[in-house]
Amino acid sequence: MNRQYLKYDAKLKIEPLKPHVYYVALVYFVIRLVLSAVNGELNRIVANWQMQAYEFLKRMIYPPVPSGRVMIASAFIFVLELLSMLVGVGFMSFALRISRGRNVGIYNLGDGFSLAGKLFVIMLLEGIFIFLWSLLFIIPGIVAAYRYRLAYFILLDDPSKSPLQCIRESKLLMTNHKLELFVLDLSFIGWFFLITITIGVVGIWKAPYIYVTYANFYNTLACADGVYPPDNEESGMRN
Repeated sequence: MNRQYLKYDAKLKIEPLKPHVYYVALVYFVIRLVLSAVNGELNRIVANWQMQAYEFLKRMIYPPVPSGRVMIASAFIFVLELLSMLVGVGFMSFALRISRGRNVGIYNLGDGFSLAGKLFVIMLLEGIFIFLWSLLFIIPGIVAAYRYRLAYFILLDDPSKSPLQCIRESKLLMTNHKLELFVLDLSFIGWFFLITITIGVVGIWKAPYIYVTYANFYNTLACADGVYPPDNEESGMRN
């Protein structure tokens, strides 16, 4: 797989969509930033209770029962994490459509919401499998993480598939290609660092390029013949 071509092709496909593509990226990062800020405050509430529980356990006493505030904070943390994941998958859908030369809009950030149940199960199964492999050693856990990386793209292409089916198909697609994806990740490490230290600001310009490159990687494996699955949006699902 030609990594340089995947990146070059991503730049070519983004070029005609400027500056619209950056507006979508801006909205995406603002949403993620707000969710992260609220999540951080809620985690502080839960962390305070966890510290108290730990102190009680050290004294061999039953930990304190979580207060209503802690329970509510924990529930909202779960909801915010789920929302963050759904918006993230929406941005993946946005990038996948760009990679295929299809119509895109800010509405694509909501593409993951109709698949919320299946996406949650994929995330849960993925976490369980990676955890189990990690029990053997850290390397098998990392390999497992790369094995399932394409599951979300697969579900976006065919929402009728089950979460387990998406994971299995990702495993098959990634056979002999995990190292290539790892090297692709490494090639973006500088941008990932800059996005992190600028709290997402650099991502407004670079996230579309990075995500479309990953979509190109998926297309190369899943649609080697260059024939993409039917476009549900343009066949009448959204107008």
